[in-house]
Amino acid sequence: MLRRLLLTYVILIVLPLTVASAFAYIVFKKNMEYQVSQSVQRTVELLHRETQSYFDDMVNLTTSVMNDDKITGGDESVFSILRKREKGNGDQLEDYVQRQKIDLYLNNNFLNRYRQLNEADLLLQTGERFSAKRTATIASMEQLQRLQQQLLASGKEWIVASGAALNANAGNGDRSVYILRRINEPLTLRYIGCVVLNLNVEELNRSLYNALLPEQDVVLLWDRGLVVLDTSNQWEQEPIVFKDTDRKSVNKMTPHGEVLVSFSSPEDSEWSIVTYLPYSALSRGMDKVRDWIIGISLACISLSMIVAFAWVKGIVKPLQSLRNALKRMEKGLINTKVIVQGKDEVADLAIVFNGMTDKLSESIDQMYRVEIAHKEAELRALQAQIDPHFLYNALESIRMMAVMQGASDAGEMARALGVLFRAATDFHTEIPLQQELLLLRQYVLIQEMRFDGHLFVDYHISPDAEDIYVPKLLLQPLVENCFKHAFPQALMETQNCRIDITVSVKGNQAHIVVADNGIGMDDHHIQMLQTKLRSSYTQSVQVGIMNVNDRIRLKWGEDYGLDLLSGQDAGMTVTLKLPIKLGKEEAM
Repeated sequence: MLRRLLLTYVILIVLPLTVASAFAYIVFKKNMEYQVSQSVQRTVELLHRETQSYFDDMVNLTTSVMNDDKITGGDESVFSILRKREKGNGDQLEDYVQRQKIDLYLNNNFLNRYRQLNEADLLLQTGERFSAKRTATIASMEQLQRLQQQLLASGKEWIVASGAALNANAGNGDRSVYILRRINEPLTLRYIGCVVLNLNVEELNRSLYNALLPEQDVVLLWDRGLVVLDTSNQWEQEPIVFKDTDRKSVNKMTPHGEVLVSFSSPEDSEWSIVTYLPYSALSRGMDKVRDWIIGISLACISLSMIVAFAWVKGIVKPLQSLRNALKRMEKGLINTKVIVQGKDEVADLAIVFNGMTDKLSESIDQMYRVEIAHKEAELRALQAQIDPHFLYNALESIRMMAVMQGASDAGEMARALGVLFRAATDFHTEIPLQQELLLLRQYVLIQEMRFDGHLFVDYHISPDAEDIYVPKLLLQPLVENCFKHAFPQALMETQNCRIDITVSVKGNQAHIVVADNGIGMDDHHIQMLQTKLRSSYTQSVQVGIMNVNDRIRLKWGEDYGLDLLSGQDAGMTVTLKLPIKLGKEEAM
């Protein structure tokens, strides 16, 4: 019933909530991906403007050559010097001075002002070259002439060239960018030469990466075809065809999964930026959100399951308790009760059940008391067949006669036997431990006569234990067991036989220990005896200690009774555990 109710709860409540949570997460994820893609697109547009501004500054820098600004420390402009050099007039000294002025101009106006410049060159149509460099590596004259040819062939005022493409045959992995600008005669627009700037794009690369998301790659294109910067060779693998619009985001399937490609390429700009962002990285930030949703959902489902379980259990548990009570009654446990909870129909049924068990228990108890009274009446009838006073008087007469004839030992034995017989026929079933020990001493006195001086019994009695009530004649079978099994006849004739009786109080229990120095018992027999002690009403040669164990366990429960400990040829120790009772109680 419990399983059916819980299954119904899962199907009607838990499953729909789980499906709804999964659908809400998918919708939320798609919306977030769209928002992120829009944010990426805006970032790409911003990067495009920054890149455009960056290279516009470099292009504008090249136009300064054609200005008439005087060179620092001189009275001539660079452009005027270049025209003189083109005509070829002047001596060597003047040639040297002109070169120094141009070199000073390139260093002050280019390299010193822009740290991203590796090299600045002026290449005249005549083949003459002026250079300022920051590193030991410098472009060869052949490379500059090839660049000049590209500039003239393009028909444009300025172009951009890739250092990697220029040095492809060298295979040195050059990541620099070249910007070439024509130098024309202002009036005739005649071509005089060109300005060549070699830029290190690492700083630009770092600026772009600072604005990008993790795992997002960027490609910088000039004239929509020349790769100026490609951080991971994505352009070679997944190129983009620019058409219909100057900015867009598209999804592309690659061997590594789906990728969000965002680009900005306005028609009025020479520059284009393309970014590649794997959707796995795009949605990775959603993993924590997904984990939180899953965690909260599981927590809510678990909490609801616990509440539902407790609620269902509150309905089913009383019925199960009533069913278990009926099974216990079927096994003979008549006094079985069920706890009444609430005021519903199940509680009414429990009240009726408890009333039925009370009636049944009263009937059985009445029958049991009648049976016990009948047995006690039969026992009293048997006891009444012998006149106790006659027996006591007869034993006393025997003792007096033995004393008069000088047989004092026989007199003592008769007296001890009379005390034991009087105690055995007394109607009290429980006596103080002090009185029980007195009866035990009478029994030991009789046994000492048999051992002829070879028996020694020591008593170690705690004062706290003397007033404890115990069943009458409880200790005699334990000591008698020593005489029957621990001390054979040969042992009694050759060595002293010792018995130590110790009584102590431990917590709410009294421990009575009877230890002897007899022949002991091997582990196999000890194990067999322990097994018999744990069973009820066992019949064996050790019927005395078994009877004691059964009496204790029947009266006070299985937590009390006898424990045995022995080693081969090391004596036997019997420990009796009893509850502490300071008043009389009818024994079973």
